Amino acid sequence: MELVTLCDLSKLAILHETLQKVLDVSCQTEEEIIKKEEGVLREITAADCKQMESLERIAFNSFVTSFDRFNELPELDKETLIKQYRTSMMALNRLLEGSKYERECSEKKLVVRRRFYTKMKLKPHEETSENSVAREEIHKKRVDSVWEVVNGVIEANVTSEEIAALHLMLFWESSSDPSETSLSKSGQKILKERQKAITMSLEKYHESKGINANRKEVIKKLKISIGTLVHQITDDFRLGNRKTFESSFINSIDFGLDETFSKRSDDENLPVVALPVAPAAPDFSHVTLFGRKVNTARLGTFLSGIAIVVGAVSTFASVDKDHVTTEFVILFVFSLVVGILMAVLPFAPHAILCLRRFVGDWFG
Repeated sequence: MELVTLCDLSKLAILHETLQKVLDVSCQTEEEIIKKEEGVLREITAADCKQMESLERIAFNSFVTSFDRFNELPELDKETLIKQYRTSMMALNRLLEGSKYERECSEKKLVVRRRFYTKMKLKPHEETSENSVAREEIHKKRVDSVWEVVNGVIEANVTSEEIAALHLMLFWESSSDPSETSLSKSGQKILKERQKAITMSLEKYHESKGINANRKEVIKKLKISIGTLVHQITDDFRLGNRKTFESSFINSIDFGLDETFSKRSDDENLPVVALPVAPAAPDFSHVTLFGRKVNTARLGTFLSGIAIVVGAVSTFASVDKDHVTTEFVILFVFSLVVGILMAVLPFAPHAILCLRRFVGDWFG
């Protein structure tokens, strides 16, 4: 069985951190970038969520396609795993980021992209008192669950490698929802192998760092709490396998309830949620940047390569040169070569075609 090595976890951790930094910078103004000053936090809106959507999708694609053995999965299995993972990824990233701001957490503010915050308040709504109570109960349950997980994240004080392992665990996870499409036999085989590999790799990481063996239970508990929270939010909307990327974690907490909650059933003492009309399937194969359509697969691979190169160079620059080992140099060179290849190869056919035309024109 192929293992997720400590080197793999470290590279994935570097890629994840780099992508998050890119997304943070994309939400900053030019003045904030020049002065290196934190902007004043303002309350997030649905429009802010929509604005971040395109870049978040690119980062998501870049991250997922870097997972080992992802490309060995049949297309339907990829679609199934991506569908159940995307909200978990958003939730984990948001809660990890929010947990870093202790003062804001004490004020019950969840910070988003170092620029926005949400207090997850329930906005006023014209409805009967009976519906209002049910609506408030749903919202309170969700918000309490969010802060419970945030407190767990703060207490756990997870490392970058543990975060990478958490993402892998959440992706390579069997769905307990009977409405979800089951994986093919080959997909199930790969999933089980990856689950075992990730668990063993995390244990070896803890062992290499001298961390108590019970630490894996803390990470497992955190993973379960993230999954439970995502399931609660999905269940509140009764979305099931109709979840879409646009139903982002923050958007669903702050704005989704107003859009989906309608009335209470006459037959049961439970809130009834109106199912949203299924939107047309979004085209994830291309995104529009600077007025041009760009293939997301090529762009994702290119950005991943750039992220790996930047991460490798910044890591090498920050290390004390007197303590550089041969293994570290090999890892640095390997990461550099892989990153450069990932950045260049997606556009290699186009580059070769241009070179041929140039040579043909020059030499007649």
